[in-house]
Amino acid sequence: MMPHDLRPKKYPDFMAKTDCATYTSEKILGLLYRSAKEFKVKDTDKWENFEPVDTHDIFYDLDLEVSGFEKFCDEAWELKCSYEERLQALMGQFNVQVEGEVVTGSISGIPGHNSRRLGDLRDRIKDGYLGLRDEFRFLFENGLTETQVDEEGQIKKLREAKAFAWYHVTYHQDWVHKAIDALESDIPFKGYLLSFPWLVAEVLCDIKNAANINR
Repeated sequence: MMPHDLRPKKYPDFMAKTDCATYTSEKILGLLYRSAKEFKVKDTDKWENFEPVDTHDIFYDLDLEVSGFEKFCDEAWELKCSYEERLQALMGQFNVQVEGEVVTGSISGIPGHNSRRLGDLRDRIKDGYLGLRDEFRFLFENGLTETQVDEEGQIKKLREAKAFAWYHVTYHQDWVHKAIDALESDIPFKGYLLSFPWLVAEVLCDIKNAANINR
């Protein structure tokens, strides 16, 4: 044990001693210590200022409604729950709290990671989400290719009805409330998830364009 009279009266701040007097160290360890603390505070503030989606303001577009969608709703709900569970796991793995950043690949920052590692993490997140997207797009098409088609154009109608069912279980207030009731309190992100139906965005866009033309 160091004799009491040989102990320093003050310790450098990077030693993080809370029970002793400290001073601001101008050496490299002190500079790195304070830079790391500042980075952590700024990174945390990013999420504190984030405003989640108000589910009461979710717009439900009636132009997308297609007859016969009801028979696809139960399957759509099951797939939505599975997709969102996987998406939550991906967001939690990389500590991303905004759904849109994962879906678009535009990751503005990840708490606890500096800019040198951010590029590699962006690629890993992008690859993870593209794999998830492709899997559920396959599930969307797979059920349709196995459907018996008796009339010309029937597949197109079924695809549109199924796509709207995906939209319906995500955006209609009855299903929104059902999803909120099912959410766990310890989810690793803020806000309600909306990306599920946009896995088949091209089908929904075709429906919207046709509605605009027929006005």
